[in-house]
Amino acid sequence: MKRIILGVALLGTTAAAEPHGAPMGVPAQTKALDDMVACRSVTDATQRLACFDEKVGALQDATARHDIVVVNRQEVRDARRSLFGFTLPSLRIFGDSDQGKPDATEPEEKEITATIRSARQDGAGNWIVILEDGAIWHQTDGAVAVGPKPGMQVTIRKAALGSYFMRVGKQPGVKARRES
Repeated sequence: MKRIILGVALLGTTAAAEPHGAPMGVPAQTKALDDMVACRSVTDATQRLACFDEKVGALQDATARHDIVVVNRQEVRDARRSLFGFTLPSLRIFGDSDQGKPDATEPEEKEITATIRSARQDGAGNWIVILEDGAIWHQTDGAVAVGPKPGMQVTIRKAALGSYFMRVGKQPGVKARRES
């Protein structure tokens, strides 16, 4: 069974996350889903169907307005991978728990391996590496013996204190930071 995660699209205000009538601190997706699930407890079949129709309609309207966004686990993984190297806010849409920590079922990326699309040196001789997915990494310290070239593999891993090490091919790693 494929697990689906409901998330709230950030619209610039917290009002989108707490609709009118929702208890303080209860996100819109939780309330909408909880309201729909509560229909299961209605014993009369006609009233239960009417309840489901109403709540599903409200959920459908919220998704059409993008107040609620439905994503599957693979989409979350892909988003986290594409944002590797950036400091992300703690959002449940990225697989974080209510406490802002990564969900135990969705381990945080500690390393990525990718293919180099292009590379060039800046004025100080440090390498700027553009990966196939468009991510740009800038060498900040260390020396690269053999310059990166298109098609080469690069491995980037998290290091201490929010820093990253970029290893081009089988060379030793150098410090790098994500630029875009």
